Amino acid sequence: MSRGGAALRKLGLGRAATQEEVKIAFRDLAKKWHPDLHPGRNKLQAEERFKELQEAYEELRSPGGLRAAAASAGQSSAASAGRARDR
Repeated sequence: MSRGGAALRKLGLGRAATQEEVKIAFRDLAKKWHPDLHPGRNKLQAEERFKELQEAYEELRSPGGLRAAAASAGQSSAASAGRARDR
């Protein structure tokens, strides 16, 4: 899947997601994975996950980012369906 489609996936969203849904998903996941809430060994894992979420959110909230991600997710899905059909 393209990078934009991966950003949608990281936030648990489909290609029909709206900007408001992106914002809500990011906030919910950011609260869950904030490093300050994960002491000890889990803090490193939480920091990595939190960073991934931030990058995905930045990509999707940029001008045209959500549209591009939705389009690439759609193309990726169509390509996967074609490969499955050819088997």
